[in-house]
Amino acid sequence: MLAHLNTRLVMPLTQRTDSNSQVKALTPVITIEQVDYVVLATMITTTDVKNLKDEDAVMDASHLRDQLVSAVDMMILGI
Repeated sequence: MLAHLNTRLVMPLTQRTDSNSQVKALTPVITIEQVDYVVLATMITTTDVKNLKDEDAVMDASHLRDQLVSAVDMMILGI
C-alpha cells in the first residue's frame, strides 16, 4: 500500500534513563540485545526510503505496534 511512496515515518531511539521515560504513553520501551531504549515519539519525522537499509535493521518491532500508534495519538491528539 505504501510501496509507491518515497518516504517513511521514523522515530529515533535513545537508551532508557529515569528522566527520559517518565511519560510512558509518549516513550514506549523497546529492548534490543538486553538493553532498554525508549522510542522518542515526540521526534517523529520522515526519511527517504533510500536511507533505510535491510542490513541496518536490528529487530522487528511489530509487537509494539499498538504502543507506537498510541504514542503518536497522544502526541497529536492528546489522547
